[in-house]
Amino acid sequence: MMATLGDIRDYKMLLSLLDIKKVRYKTLLLPGAIALKFICGTALVLHVFSPLAAFLLAGFTLIANIIFHHFWTLTGVERKKSFTQFLSNLAIVGGLLVLSGV
Repeated sequence: MMATLGDIRDYKMLLSLLDIKKVRYKTLLLPGAIALKFICGTALVLHVFSPLAAFLLAGFTLIANIIFHHFWTLTGVERKKSFTQFLSNLAIVGGLLVLSGV
């Protein structure tokens, strides 16, 4: 939930980053992503619809991971950093899927 406050604070920077990554409909997707993170994060904390919230967050995290950590296009140290972040986020996806019961 705290991450959503950072997303709101860094909104313009995130829009610019999405533009660099050539994400279409960024002006619609970014507010939706922030809302999804807040609602699903709150649902997990409050144990309300936890399996659904975990499943939705897993899907979001997987998609965001592929968009932002395309290590396969990088080389050297940047590739190692991006690959490490990619694997860390993949572990988070796995944990969320376990919580969802899938």
